Amino acid sequence: MLPPQKKPWESMAKGLVLGALFTSFLLLVYSYAVPPLHAGLASTTPEAAASCSPPALEPEAVIRANGSAGECQPR
Repeated sequence: MLPPQKKPWESMAKGLVLGALFTSFLLLVYSYAVPPLHAGLASTTPEAAASCSPPALEPEAVIRANGSAGECQPR
C-alpha cells in the first residue's frame, strides 16, 4: 500500500515557515553578537570634540603664528 501523497502547497508552506523561523533566529543571534553602531560616532572624534573657543582657564586667546586669535581654521 502506498503512503498518502502530500499536497505540494503543504510542503512549500512548511518550508517557508521553517525558513522564516531560521532567519528570525539568525537575526536575533546577530543582534546580540555584533555591537551596535551609533550614528553620532563620527562626531566623537578628538578633532570634532575640540572646541573652537579657547579653554576657560586662559585669560586671553592665544595668538597663532598666522595672526588669527583662536579662530577655527579650515582643513
